Amino acid sequence: GTSLAIADVDGDSTRDLIVGSPFYGTDDQDGTVETTDRFGNGATAVVWGPLFSGSVDLRVDCRYKCGSVLDSAAVWTVLGRDADDGFGNTFVAADHDGDGAIDLIVGAPFSDGPEPAQTRASGGEVWIRWGTGVRPQPPNSTVDFLIDGTTGWARVFGAAAGDGFGNTVAATNLDSDPKKEIVIGAPFADGPNLGSGDRIGAGKTYLFSSVDDDFDSFRNLFDNCPLIPNSPNLDSDNDLFGDACDNC
Repeated sequence: GTSLAIADVDGDSTRDLIVGSPFYGTDDQDGTVETTDRFGNGATAVVWGPLFSGSVDLRVDCRYKCGSVLDSAAVWTVLGRDADDGFGNTFVAADHDGDGAIDLIVGAPFSDGPEPAQTRASGGEVWIRWGTGVRPQPPNSTVDFLIDGTTGWARVFGAAAGDGFGNTVAATNLDSDPKKEIVIGAPFADGPNLGSGDRIGAGKTYLFSSVDDDFDSFRNLFDNCPLIPNSPNLDSDNDLFGDACDNC
């Protein structure tokens, strides 16, 4: 795995192991090439705790993977949608919306943009699954986006071809509320021309706030009164506190 994390994804008070395998290829191993055979689509697997000791061979241990058999009560496997997406290249497991459940934010930096056109080659995308605290069970313990659809997941697409959006993903609390914001890197994105010429491949970093506690259409991170509706973010004295919650 190129990315690893330990978190209590299903809320049972035991730690689970999350592994990203961006070079994984979905192949039913029947000797023929089919539309569902995708090379490098990537996968992310959650091995449910309590975590074992010793060793497990994913090729031969049928509890986890035996040939093309992925459905197992011991592991929740999510397969990238398209060939060469690199789903699972990086991810973060944290509670982003403050509901007490662990959410998964997974990068697929080599994906090609929204379907069906997919005209943003390697623009990248990030998949978001808001946590439920419930462990998926067979036959639902394997999700293949191409076959099963994307129900329960949200996506954010990179802005332009070649951006590599989702190459890095992190979570941190930037505004001191109980929720963590999402930080996503697009290392190959072009920077703006501010008079000194184009900045090809300068890279960009995006900040996403997942919650709008006061439902005024401004997410907490960008809301100068995050708990009191204050649209359109009026701040008459320019002290960074909105008029609706300013005590001076």
